[in-house]
Amino acid sequence: MAGVDGDVHGEHASFLLKAQCHAAVKRQAAQKKISLLNSKVFAKAMAVFKQTGNYPNINIPTANTIGARRLTTSTGVSVRTFSSVYIDAARTFGTDETIRGWSTTARISF
Repeated sequence: MAGVDGDVHGEHASFLLKAQCHAAVKRQAAQKKISLLNSKVFAKAMAVFKQTGNYPNINIPTANTIGARRLTTSTGVSVRTFSSVYIDAARTFGTDETIRGWSTTARISF
């Protein structure tokens, strides 16, 4: 069985290496596009500066992989039901669907 496990781990490592290489290639391509856009944006900004003496407000693209910021707020409450038993409830609100939701927990305190 050790050989089978070794092969599985080897395939997993190979898969991870391929995924990392693919991600690196995509990052390099994105960075090239960003550099080109930045050079065009800079040229435009310099042209405006030469005419007006002020730089324009221009959004410069980035390679941010996280996404836009989203406001999220959470609240919670704990209620002691017996001498050492607590019920906890929490609710998360906001525009980020990935973490919006609720939870409940029962816990014992010593």
